[in-house]
Amino acid sequence: DRVGFYLAVSIFLIFLVEFLGNMMVNLNLIPFVGIPLPFCGTENQSVLIDYVLLGVVLNISRHKIERAEI
Repeated sequence: DRVGFYLAVSIFLIFLVEFLGNMMVNLNLIPFVGIPLPFCGTENQSVLIDYVLLGVVLNISRHKIERAEI
C-alpha cells in the first residue's frame, strides 16, 4: 500500500542522508557535523535506532508478501 511505500522510502532517505553526510565530511566538502555512519558508531542510541528502522522496513516487506499470497 502507499503508506508502507512512503514509510520505507523515507527510512531509506534517512540512511542515505547519514551516509552522504559522512562521505562529504571525509572528502572535506563540509565541516564535521557529527553524523555517524549507519549501523556503526560509538553511540549506542544511533545504532539502535538504525536497527529499529531496518526492522520496520523488513516488517513492511513481510506484510506486502503476505498480502500478495492471498
